[in-house]
Amino acid sequence: MGKYFTIFKVSMKNSTTYLRDFVLGNSFIVIIIIIFVLLWKNLYSQQVNPGFTYEELIWYLIINQIVFSNNMELFRKIENEIKSGSIAYHLNKPYSYPAFVLFDALGKNLLGFVINLCFGFAIGMITVGPLPVFKLHTLPFMLIMMLLGMVLNLLIYILLSLTSFWFEENKPFVWIYRQIVFSFGGFLLPITLFPSILYKITLHMPWSYIAFHTSKSCVKFTYSAFFTTAGVEIFYILFFSVVVALVYRKGATRLNVNGG
Repeated sequence: MGKYFTIFKVSMKNSTTYLRDFVLGNSFIVIIIIIFVLLWKNLYSQQVNPGFTYEELIWYLIINQIVFSNNMELFRKIENEIKSGSIAYHLNKPYSYPAFVLFDALGKNLLGFVINLCFGFAIGMITVGPLPVFKLHTLPFMLIMMLLGMVLNLLIYILLSLTSFWFEENKPFVWIYRQIVFSFGGFLLPITLFPSILYKITLHMPWSYIAFHTSKSCVKFTYSAFFTTAGVEIFYILFFSVVVALVYRKGATRLNVNGG
């Protein structure tokens, strides 16, 4: 495990090399949150009831923005290594390639997570003020759920990236996944607004634990909600870890090195 922690530290250190550019790149979250604030303020004036107060909903959307990142750089990195054949250089290394890219991505994403957390907190406090249920001692539990959601999201991106072993053009898989999270995972709006049947279907899907359940459990925090949400997140993380390992093993056996 120590080697993966080293990969994590090196990746995080490298991401701070251009800290100013990194901060400016992540500042786009401010514009997105302001748009959400204006949009939902208008919708609440029309008596839309998603099961959250206006203040809770704005914090819900802020948390979604912090947890769910694009990760297209991770996808392109894995895709290019598979298609070029350079992934073969990882096969004889004393580490698991999927674990390597996961911890490398975590090192890069953690800085963005912290920056977005600071931006999101500032905008939330300015626009709607603090959450009524928020207590400082609950913050570590909220951060755990958010980080688990981020890890789950990364694992799904890695799984989709590994389809490059079989598909020459696999970007549509990522596009479909992102639309599912946006539309059915509760990223753009709570799934409580869905029709009953659709709500029941999406409620237990893994993407709803990246967005909806994580954010809801934070803005309506209870210890019961924390243990339920974190427990299911850990289950899905373990599940996708196994699937990723199996898919990688299967793909590596049929690897054709095209790059030399």
